[in-house]
Amino acid sequence: MFVSIDQRPSQAPATITLPLRRAYLVLAVAVIADIMDLIDSSIANLAGPSIRADLGGGQVTVQWVLSAYTAAFAIGLITSARLGDLLGRRRLFLLGLTGFTLASLACGLAPGVVVLIIARTLQGLFG
Repeated sequence: MFVSIDQRPSQAPATITLPLRRAYLVLAVAVIADIMDLIDSSIANLAGPSIRADLGGGQVTVQWVLSAYTAAFAIGLITSARLGDLLGRRRLFLLGLTGFTLASLACGLAPGVVVLIIARTLQGLFG
């Protein structure tokens, strides 16, 4: 069985056909990436008291850590969609996954609040 996607750009073929198994694989990868993003946001919310205790700062610090990610994620949505069209969706997905993973590592190893906020911002952009 195949999934048919109808496109009408000037130089693209009229129909692109994907095997159904491959379509499900693409769907699974996209869902796992979304779940990873959701889990990351939940972990940051739960880690708020530990962040304040370990790195210092007050409630405003925790708000910056959470808001930096959300704002960067929102700003990057439309830009990354267009870049995916220009550079290739697979290439951009792999770049985002790699950047997100490295930014997560930077968040875990952050020695201070400023580094953590910068790493969370990068994490949001790569998300």
